[in-house]
Amino acid sequence: MLDARCSMLDREVRADASQADQQRSAEAGRIAVDRRSGQLAAPTCLAQLYLAARLYLCLGPCRDQHSPSNPETALEALRAKPAPHQAIPSMSASTAKPAGVYAHLLPPSWKGKIAEWLQEDCPSFDWGGFVVGEDTKRATLFCKSEGCLAGVPFFDEVFRQLDCTVTWHYNEGDWLGSPDGSAVKIAVATVTGASRKILLGERVALNTLARCSGIATASARFLAKARNAGYTGIVAGTRKTTPGFRDVEKYGMLVGGVDMHRYDLSSMVMLKDNHIWSTGSVTNAVHAARSACGFSLKIDVEVQSYAEAVEAITAGADVVMLDNMDGDTLISNATRLKAEFAGKHKFLLESSGGIDIDNVQQGGHVDNAIDIISTSSIHQSTKHVDFSLKIDPERAPVLARIDALVADLLHQLAGQLDAVNPAPLRLSTTRLAEPSEHDDSLAQRKVRPVMFPTRASSGVRRFAQYVRVLEVVQANLLAGRTMTKRDVYYSCSEVFDTQRASDLVVERLAQLLGCTRGALGIVASTRGLVSGSMHLRSPDGRAVHSVRGETQRIPADMSAAWSVHPTCPEDCRGHVVLVVEKACVFQRLLDLQLGSDLIVVTACGYADAATLELVRLLAAAPCPAGVRVCGLFDGDPYGVDIHMHYCAATPIQWLGVDADEFDLAPQTHTALRADERTKAMRLLRHPSPVRETHRRRLTSTLLDGYKVQIDAAYTWTGGLGAYLQHKLQL
Repeated sequence: MLDARCSMLDREVRADASQADQQRSAEAGRIAVDRRSGQLAAPTCLAQLYLAARLYLCLGPCRDQHSPSNPETALEALRAKPAPHQAIPSMSASTAKPAGVYAHLLPPSWKGKIAEWLQEDCPSFDWGGFVVGEDTKRATLFCKSEGCLAGVPFFDEVFRQLDCTVTWHYNEGDWLGSPDGSAVKIAVATVTGASRKILLGERVALNTLARCSGIATASARFLAKARNAGYTGIVAGTRKTTPGFRDVEKYGMLVGGVDMHRYDLSSMVMLKDNHIWSTGSVTNAVHAARSACGFSLKIDVEVQSYAEAVEAITAGADVVMLDNMDGDTLISNATRLKAEFAGKHKFLLESSGGIDIDNVQQGGHVDNAIDIISTSSIHQSTKHVDFSLKIDPERAPVLARIDALVADLLHQLAGQLDAVNPAPLRLSTTRLAEPSEHDDSLAQRKVRPVMFPTRASSGVRRFAQYVRVLEVVQANLLAGRTMTKRDVYYSCSEVFDTQRASDLVVERLAQLLGCTRGALGIVASTRGLVSGSMHLRSPDGRAVHSVRGETQRIPADMSAAWSVHPTCPEDCRGHVVLVVEKACVFQRLLDLQLGSDLIVVTACGYADAATLELVRLLAAAPCPAGVRVCGLFDGDPYGVDIHMHYCAATPIQWLGVDADEFDLAPQTHTALRADERTKAMRLLRHPSPVRETHRRRLTSTLLDGYKVQIDAAYTWTGGLGAYLQHKLQL
């Protein structure tokens, strides 16, 4: 009867298993070959295996009264559910930034140019793309030199045409650099898509971004130099751009804060020396231009002397370019012209020729009698900002192990399908695969082959749990997302009754795959809070800015790869990191508005992994005057245990509170409870070494029979703030 109920599923699993059996005899790249055809074998097999387990749960002895009794009906009902990975919420703090500050200004032809650039780069066969295939990957865009980020819409469009997605961690126009001016490697964006297509667009995207950002950087620096010299007029680029790259280079000028001057020949009438020589005089050239262009276009006339400038203004020029004049002559002529024609003619004076960032201040070109400074130095021979795009290698080994695990699982099942009977052996197990070579403890265990289905519903449920979590993990890794253990439970709630059960399966799968839970893209939910002036940056470029007096939740994926920079003023006297046990005390300290050099951290009880890692990073953070890490805990066995837990990650000085600091009184001292006495005894008897200070504190608490909590510090003369100042001075 069991064969009759599962015959359809047997055929499906047999087909998948047969395919897996054939691939086992191929080379190690069997999965990659399948991926070149665009078919991901492992996710499909996982979905089928999970479907089989769920259907058996519906039909077997564990089904409830609402479960369908017909196999075809049950199969269709399960297939009608959303794909497992569609319900996985992303815990990444990265959010898509605006496509570009001035993207809507770009001409309609710009997207066609990007298509032409891609065609130019790959006119025939993409041999390198054949090697990597269509496997979905995530690549990180790194900035490796200081500069202004510009060219976001071009970068986005390259990968949009290749069916990839881009998530930005910075806004266009942001300055990319380290706080102390040292070398940088900043994760600016994440690109997700097929490996072949990421590499196909890599060079075109990087070329445009590096060039555009380089021009924006040079423009911003030139403008800052002019402003520092007191200049309040317009700084403009010129039309001396790279053929085919004008959109990119003019866009970089805009992001850098300077004017584009004329975009092309139809944007403004510019009469240079050749035009004047061809028509015979400045006046003839201006009149001819005005007769054709009418009122809608400005006329800019290049002159070489004061006399030519007077002639141009008299003839009706809108802009007079004082070209290649030395500083003294330039300023003298500009001042005279403004004085002579004041109230008579409206015109702008433009300075051009030989002006660059090195002489804009000292060369005499800066004077507010000049309305426009135009230069080609911001886009000719400009150094590019250095970007690189690297495919994330961390997830690839885990995905490869999942592929191998699924293939081995199907191979075992394929060999047993012919022997399936209604009463499998009671000794059958649902262990997924042989031990990982990366885990010596697992290698010593006795492992038996997979037998499915099993007689007991608990065995089938356990099988479904492992396969379902494995499917969720794989979808999470392929999408490049981070999720919490709570998210895993919600995504698999149909096979788990409690989160504790799903957490156990996650940990066992990590052991089975020979990796950490973090390598699966799964993190624990954080309870930690922090407040203080500092900047945090994740490995993928996410920025977290903590401000004094405001509460910031500690990111759940905090790890050693994050960077932490406390804000150090010029007269920095060092920072104090104060770890407090309770959330109420944390908020009380924020209300007191203590010194700007204080960073307050709490995990609201026992520290989670993210809070421990942040405290460790803060202890090693770069600060010229150093960082001091202290803790404020209850003077009871639980407070001591929490302090010991923190000290296992990084040394923390115990500030308080201690019972002998306060006079014995009901408002400060409380008798120990039975569970607190038991806790103290367990800590003293614990096989791991206990610090002598902890031992004395626990022993004294037991002998006195009293505990004191942080609230006792509120009774100190001057309150909690005075107590802390007293303790910090000791």
